[in-house]
Amino acid sequence: MSQSSDEALWRAVREEVMTYGVSRSTVTSVAKRAGLSRMTVYRRAGGMEQLVLDALAHELGSVGALVADELAESADPVGELAEGVAEVVGALVDSELLDALRRHDPELLLPYLVGHFGRGQVGLAAQLTRSIEQARARCAELGRPLRAQTASHEQARFLIVALQSFVMVVGDEPELTRELIEREVTHLVAGYLTSGAADD
Repeated sequence: MSQSSDEALWRAVREEVMTYGVSRSTVTSVAKRAGLSRMTVYRRAGGMEQLVLDALAHELGSVGALVADELAESADPVGELAEGVAEVVGALVDSELLDALRRHDPELLLPYLVGHFGRGQVGLAAQLTRSIEQARARCAELGRPLRAQTASHEQARFLIVALQSFVMVVGDEPELTRELIEREVTHLVAGYLTSGAADD
């Protein structure tokens, strides 16, 4: 399938789940929304649940681009990185697909909380690992080295595990605005990355 067909498919999955939930959605109706044949969609994913999981992985991958990855000349690499992570969290909190799953089919989100990392989480962790490594290198150049006891890829996974449960349940807390969420996540991430730096 072409990139434009993929985008049409993910959009159709999101609209279908928002309207009916996963249990009442069908591959046939998704294919019709996307302007694709039913067999094409079946070959792409095999069934409705896999379509939803693939669409969710796509959504996680698309917001990963918000994580700062040009930190080589930054005057505040940790601050920029923390703000980027906060934007990712904010975007996921506002995700229409995630909101629909939280309301209609929360059981599909359980593997993200208690199972192994899915494809979308792995991609997000890789992007975050690269950004943490860049922040570490830039902080060392600035004479403000970050702690090195924990590897960058481990820190990336810890951050995702810590923040993803918040993303999964925050839709039920209307007083938590996106502005508030992003501000507090920025503080959390920056504090985590800089804690204990002087001890190294």
